[in-house]
Amino acid sequence: MGFTHVIAIMSGNFVQRGEPAIFSKNMRTQIALMNGVDLVVEMPCVWALSYAEKYAESGVFIANCLGCVDALVFGSECGDIKKLEKIKEIFKKLEFKEILQNNLRKGMTFAKAREQAVGSLLPDVNVSEILSKGNNILGIEYIKAIENLHAKIKPLTLKRNTDFKSASEIRALIKENDGSYCKHIPDNADILEFPKDIFWGEKGIISVLKNMNSEDFAKLPDISEGLEHKIYNSLHECTNLDNLLNLTKSKRYTMSRIKRIIMCAFLGITSKIQGRNPAYLRLLGTTNKGLEVLNMVKQTAKLPIISRFADLENKDDFSKKVFEIECGATDLYGVFSKKLEIFNSEKRFKFIKQEQK
Repeated sequence: MGFTHVIAIMSGNFVQRGEPAIFSKNMRTQIALMNGVDLVVEMPCVWALSYAEKYAESGVFIANCLGCVDALVFGSECGDIKKLEKIKEIFKKLEFKEILQNNLRKGMTFAKAREQAVGSLLPDVNVSEILSKGNNILGIEYIKAIENLHAKIKPLTLKRNTDFKSASEIRALIKENDGSYCKHIPDNADILEFPKDIFWGEKGIISVLKNMNSEDFAKLPDISEGLEHKIYNSLHECTNLDNLLNLTKSKRYTMSRIKRIIMCAFLGITSKIQGRNPAYLRLLGTTNKGLEVLNMVKQTAKLPIISRFADLENKDDFSKKVFEIECGATDLYGVFSKKLEIFNSEKRFKFIKQEQK
């Protein structure tokens, strides 16, 4: 595309689907830097574990606060930026919102209600095909966030290649002990570190949730319409984590949403914290070429730059709180492994400098 430098804004040890990342942010940072990325910036777990609109807004906010980003490139099943922009415009219309609410009152799921509302206003686009795919929806939210933040960033999309397995498919292969997953991940990733799975940490999750009441659940992100009571009641009927998830899931509440809420409860992330914008720019690693853009970021950044624990000295209380949650999340990330892992590693994290192939 002609860009000189590539910055990756990457989720840390927990991802937007509401699960621990298969491989740690340390490993994924190294692999990104070995394969074309020049600088890796973290999406803190507070915002990585948020619903699509807030997740996209936080990612764009970080990109904009770097102060030197010209374009935001994201993958989508559609691969057509103009179609995504058309749907973004429909989302803004009062007529769309009225049809959406009417559909919800009829008992439609949110996804179906939204798809039908957009389709009725945009008959020349295959809305069903676009809005049934998660990355298309996230892409629309990126475009919307760029507009709302008045960011001077151009949205671009790359069509996701069907030759590559999705994250969900790779997770399924790992869970089934199907060794073919090795063909779909970077070289040596399975040797360097053991993959993580949410169900390996179910005892830890359940023990935390059992000590919470309905009022505690009500303080979590993305809770509405009495969902806190449904989670609380399901918790006291379940026998394991899978049981809890399926008891709580419904037409209105997707599995990913329930997983995110439960993971936020486990990590101590509240709606009050997640409702704010990222407080700092957390740098995870760079290549020699990335040092060029890093020097530029130091001049253009609109937020404090953090690459190690000591950088938090004299920062505001909110920044310290977010980093405290990140430290706890990194420690609890080890719960999702089949082997014991060292605690307190976030404060000892060293900024990665990687020679690029």
